[in-house]
Amino acid sequence: MVKSVNFVVLGKQDIVSEFGKKGTVTDLSLYDRKESDIIKTWVTPSGFPEKIQPLFQAINLAEYVIFYVDKLDKLYVSTFTPKINEIIPQDLRSTLFIF
Repeated sequence: MVKSVNFVVLGKQDIVSEFGKKGTVTDLSLYDRKESDIIKTWVTPSGFPEKIQPLFQAINLAEYVIFYVDKLDKLYVSTFTPKINEIIPQDLRSTLFIF
């Protein structure tokens, strides 16, 4: 039986072409690769930030999030850095990868 794993890539988008072959492109771009009996699919919200809906759709399709940051600036640091005594829910800790 073939299994599938779905990822959403947020942040800088150029890394996703290294993961798989480019497929469908609309508001979402799909990249996929088959490894033994697992199909891996990476989704990027190509219509975002002009439209917010592709972002929501991409996140909804994914089981895991890859947040690719190529530089740290005030926006990233203030948005994604946990505050002192802030508790990050377990479900977020297990599904968020930051490169």
